[in-house]
Amino acid sequence: MEYIKLEDFLKQPKKVQGVFIKWWKRNPEGTDLIGYIGDIPLYKKSSPWVAKNVALDCLPLGEETIPLFTEGQLRKFIEDKTGFSTIVFPFWNDADTMSYAVKFKDMKNGGKLINDPIYDVQTNSMLEAYWIIACKIAEEG
Repeated sequence: MEYIKLEDFLKQPKKVQGVFIKWWKRNPEGTDLIGYIGDIPLYKKSSPWVAKNVALDCLPLGEETIPLFTEGQLRKFIEDKTGFSTIVFPFWNDADTMSYAVKFKDMKNGGKLINDPIYDVQTNSMLEAYWIIACKIAEEG
């Protein structure tokens, strides 16, 4: 499973981290990935048992648990914050570089395409593209 790295989350300003954690607390799932112990995935539903019985070295941040967002969760975050569905247009810039243009569709208005904002992100990873866009949206408030 692909997910953002803890380091990428912690690089964000505290305000942005707070926006993500607040959103996640309103949208939790028992199967949310919050880390690994070796190669063993650690999910939110197992967290209380693991926290009491296994030494964790990187997951809790004070009293907060940091979710490691998947591509689907980031897409949902973006859609929740903008109120629109996302449409992703992948394209190649050159032989090695992929770009993603993310536009929005207003499903409450007959699926009308929204022309502003449009996010263009150069990366070979859809997960990274969603993460970059989600961080921009979180910064905007």
